[in-house]
Amino acid sequence: MPVYLPYQSKQTLCVTCEELELIAVSINTIKDGLKRQRKGLVNCWPHHKDGLKVYIHFDGLKADYKIRITKLLCQGIDPHLYASNTIAAKRNIELEAYNNQIPELLSIEPEDIKALDRTGYYDKTDVHRIARAAAWVRLLNQIDVKQARKMGYDKITGFQEAVFNHVMAEQGKGMVKFKKAINNERVLDRNARLFNTTGIQSLITGLMGNNNRGKMNPLAHAILMDLASNRNKLSFEDIGMEYNSKAESMDLPMLTVSLFKQHLNKPQYKRVWYYNRHGKHEGDLAYRAQSTRREISRPDALWTMDGTTMQLYYRDAAGKIKSDLYVYLVADAHSSAILGASVAFTETSSLVTEALQKAVEFRNYTPFQLQYDNSSANVSGAVIGLMQNMTRVHFGCRPYSGQSKYIETFTGHLQ
Repeated sequence: MPVYLPYQSKQTLCVTCEELELIAVSINTIKDGLKRQRKGLVNCWPHHKDGLKVYIHFDGLKADYKIRITKLLCQGIDPHLYASNTIAAKRNIELEAYNNQIPELLSIEPEDIKALDRTGYYDKTDVHRIARAAAWVRLLNQIDVKQARKMGYDKITGFQEAVFNHVMAEQGKGMVKFKKAINNERVLDRNARLFNTTGIQSLITGLMGNNNRGKMNPLAHAILMDLASNRNKLSFEDIGMEYNSKAESMDLPMLTVSLFKQHLNKPQYKRVWYYNRHGKHEGDLAYRAQSTRREISRPDALWTMDGTTMQLYYRDAAGKIKSDLYVYLVADAHSSAILGASVAFTETSSLVTEALQKAVEFRNYTPFQLQYDNSSANVSGAVIGLMQNMTRVHFGCRPYSGQSKYIETFTGHLQ
């Protein structure tokens, strides 16, 4: 059958002498035609040699021979299209072979299994499923464009697509387990990039922190406080990696970044490490009460309001575990009493309005002054209009500052 071969820097459709014999062209006619072509007597037998093999160029043959080749060798299909389809089919077979060999490249690291075992959160089956997921994302990070081409892929995206298909197949069979199910290539790529940064910790579910609160013993607390107080200002991810690297040798449990954040951000602990980390001046700006500020003299003289995330897990109507609740509070600055509250998934103008309405219904009074920060919900037209109607004075202030916004000192007690 006709094939494409390189000739003078381009791909040329060629047939062999044997194939011409199959379409009833005698060997003597072929030899005579090739001889006359070489002498320049005819121009209808263009050809070239590759070793001892002679390849005759299809496009230069007589129309009669082209018709016979199309009918007898190419099943009535245009020879150029037939040859291209043959190449594509062969390429697909080769790629299929490459794809089938990809799982053989996986390397499940014993250290990953040990790290997952130390968490005490997973059974043996889940440990090995997560370790296999780690092997897949590690493979994605290891193979670059040059290696992918050596394996037979034209582009790195071809290899990535093949890995994704394998992961989806194994995920359907329950052979791998990620923090969240993989449903497209972007999610798998995001997992690979995160794994490249934080290692096996990136695949440990954040819910572990919620179930392992009791594991925060005094020694673990002391190590975390020391790391958070470091003047080098380590990120929570760096603190987690540093702690977990010491955990095994000190017989401490492996813990997640989400647990570190929840524990270190408790007001009674954050005040301590914040001073050590940022210095007295910054600590005073964030936490010291303003000595020159006059105390609120009576109830309802000043209401202060703000929203905060709720450190609480719950199950939705479908039974899925979630933690995306947001609570908005309205408090009296004189008595520190919570007057109104509303709960939603994000901070919106309707959430703010609901909390203010509940506060007014509860007190049967409106405040003289109202204090808030300049978040998008607080400065929306509907909320500003409501505050103008219910107060003599309303003003924004610095967020995350107990010195300027009274309610910042209340939200810690709520948590």
